[in-house]
Amino acid sequence: MKVIKLDGIAAVPADCSVALGNFDGFHKGHARLLLEAKLHGQYSGALLISPSYDELFCQSKVLMGLDDKMRFLSSFGIDFAFLIESDEAFFGLDKQEFMSRYLDALHPDSLIVGEDYTFARKGEGTPSDLRSRYKVYVVRTLLEGDRKVSSTWIRECLREGEAKKAWSLLGHPYEVVGKSVHGRHLGTGIGFPTCNLRLTYDYLLPKQGVYAGIAYLLGKPYKAMINVGSNPTVGGGDDHVEIHLLDYDGGDAYGYTVYCDFLHFVRGERKFASLEDLKSQLQKDKLTIYKLLQ
Repeated sequence: MKVIKLDGIAAVPADCSVALGNFDGFHKGHARLLLEAKLHGQYSGALLISPSYDELFCQSKVLMGLDDKMRFLSSFGIDFAFLIESDEAFFGLDKQEFMSRYLDALHPDSLIVGEDYTFARKGEGTPSDLRSRYKVYVVRTLLEGDRKVSSTWIRECLREGEAKKAWSLLGHPYEVVGKSVHGRHLGTGIGFPTCNLRLTYDYLLPKQGVYAGIAYLLGKPYKAMINVGSNPTVGGGDDHVEIHLLDYDGGDAYGYTVYCDFLHFVRGERKFASLEDLKSQLQKDKLTIYKLLQ
């Protein structure tokens, strides 16, 4: 996949069908847009805006960072990622300015949008505005039950610890990425060494607690006990992510990038009376996780 910054300099390919959307997390509704983009035009593309409005003005935590989105698009088989590096002035553009400055520059064979897609200042642009200048394919809203599949719903699931439901809505596990760094080594002292993650982006962390998941280290998947929280048993602190890799015998993992997928919620965070009580509970959690990941 080739990344092209829309800065008025880079050459943009002709005959490209381009998906437009917020792409916060790349859920199953977004996947429909990307599939349509691959069906139309000689090439497929997606338009990314970074930072998003919510990141820039609301300091919103992300479901995916920009690098994560690029990896996802590449794995999906998209040919081009078109990147707008936004600022406050960008979000003040009206719909005509947005189309003239950015969409015209794409010379798209077609544009792919959801039926509720909006763009430009205060979301004033709609698919009808796009149709006045481009060939447009509108993809119907994806529902699960009677509710729209959306990033808002996924965020609700994560805040409630519903990792499995978030996985279902996304179409892939919720993932955070970070570098394994040294912590206080308290887990090592009770037989549960962990990778403490220095996260690559300001991700939205799931509800505090223990999760069953998969962690990828040096390209290899490991069953994982994932803890999100502040370690209240040993004094607490800021929320963070630490991972105990099950069946890992590869030695020191510090300094490596770890991809951490949340699959199942096991239990909420608790403060234990002693480290021995914590160790006993972690042993039970480990057995639960093995069963969940069979």
